[in-house]
Amino acid sequence: MIYLVDANVLSEPTKLSPNPDVVDWLIANEADLIVDPIILGEIHIGILSLSSGQKRRQLDQWFRTVVETIDCLPWDAAVSRRWARVVVQLRK
Repeated sequence: MIYLVDANVLSEPTKLSPNPDVVDWLIANEADLIVDPIILGEIHIGILSLSSGQKRRQLDQWFRTVVETIDCLPWDAAVSRRWARVVVQLRK
């Protein structure tokens, strides 16, 4: 079974006090996870929005590791339109 994960689940291990059940689930199912490219973009925007420092470096390293190991749904025209709307809303 393939699981489409949202940002809150994917980023759970980065929290100061992560939910151990979520972390265990991620570990147990890591070979079956897939993510929407918008979710990756949202997470990356959050990281890039942080001031330079240790936390940003740690999250950036975590993000690169996640991107290298998790499958991402294809990016197509519909996704591009969704992404554009999200970015504009975030900028407002």
